[in-house]
Amino acid sequence: VPQPQPPRPISVHTMPTRSENYEFVRHLGHGGMASVELWRQRLTGLAEQRARSEWGVEVVHPELAVAKRIYVGDMDATDKADARREVAVLKKLSHPHIVRYFGSWMDSQSEELIIVQEYCEGGDLGKYIGRRQKRQEPIAAALVLRWLAQVTHALQYCHKRVRLLHRDLKPRNIFLSHEDTQTHLGDFGIAKQIARTQSLCQTYIGTQVYMSPEIIRMQKYGLKCDVWSLGVTLYELCALRRPFESRDPLAVMQAIASPDGPPHFPEGHPYPPELEELCMAMLEKSPEVRPSLTQLLCSSAALREAVLQVEQDVGWKDSLVPPLTCAPEVREEPENFDTPHEEFAAADEPSLDLPSAVPEGLPPEAEELVRASHGQAEGARSAAGRTEVASGARSRAVAGL
Repeated sequence: VPQPQPPRPISVHTMPTRSENYEFVRHLGHGGMASVELWRQRLTGLAEQRARSEWGVEVVHPELAVAKRIYVGDMDATDKADARREVAVLKKLSHPHIVRYFGSWMDSQSEELIIVQEYCEGGDLGKYIGRRQKRQEPIAAALVLRWLAQVTHALQYCHKRVRLLHRDLKPRNIFLSHEDTQTHLGDFGIAKQIARTQSLCQTYIGTQVYMSPEIIRMQKYGLKCDVWSLGVTLYELCALRRPFESRDPLAVMQAIASPDGPPHFPEGHPYPPELEELCMAMLEKSPEVRPSLTQLLCSSAALREAVLQVEQDVGWKDSLVPPLTCAPEVREEPENFDTPHEEFAAADEPSLDLPSAVPEGLPPEAEELVRASHGQAEGARSAAGRTEVASGARSRAVAGL
């Protein structure tokens, strides 16, 4: 007679199915191929585990979780394999300022991939900025620097430890704690990765304001495109508006792809000049001149000190902050980015090829602009060389932070 097996210990990485463990609370939103819902957990064991993360951060409502439901019924075998690889990446992420992954499974009835993650009660940073913008109430400089340091550390962890390029960094993908003191980087593009062509169009059209010039120009891009997106986010935090804005998305693309530098912070802003210099360095149009996160942590004393404070707050071991002996002016060599994450070498700046063809689904005017931008790539690189002297002066100013 078979002996009864003891129950499996509850783990945040071996989640039961929704019918066994969750109840629907409310709909949070949807976009592209995914819908997002708030669920409540029935089993108390997991909730108790979640009440305090491995980093010692208390969770106010540990019984709540966010479920992303992605329809996979129309996907081919390649797309489904991509989905499994992306979930495997999420499992590897362990950082106090990255939204925690709890588990995933495939629902055969609804043909959905379901991914369960941490619920951040403060909502996303984009909505927070929107509320401040309506009241025309600047965000305190100390809070901006604190948030910047937390996201920088999370992004540096992705770049250096996991060899992961976020590609969709923006305020809407940064989530806040209930007291708005902690940020959590999220949405690592599961749906985007498993619908390659379609999602490239969505990303190209939907969030082009956060795209780096090299992506707009259809050049090779690497980790520094995340630095650009972080710079746009920092600008938005300080100016309560984006650096490149227009009702016409083509005008936004043109402004980003042009060699003209970004606008400065609005007059009368309450932020120290060092913070604006740091933002302008991140928004350097030329990726060859734009500093990496490692270089910024070497050259910016304010950012360096704030990130070291983040490590102290969470008890981080094996610091991600480079020694002061690093050379910010050294240009990093690109490498192949089409390698499994666990096989990445220690180089800082891998490159990634965009398709040589214009993404499908763009309006004719956008196709024309993309083709023109792509044809002007060599000219843009020459312009980057002409701006290197000015950028060098800017980097020296940042070094004084």
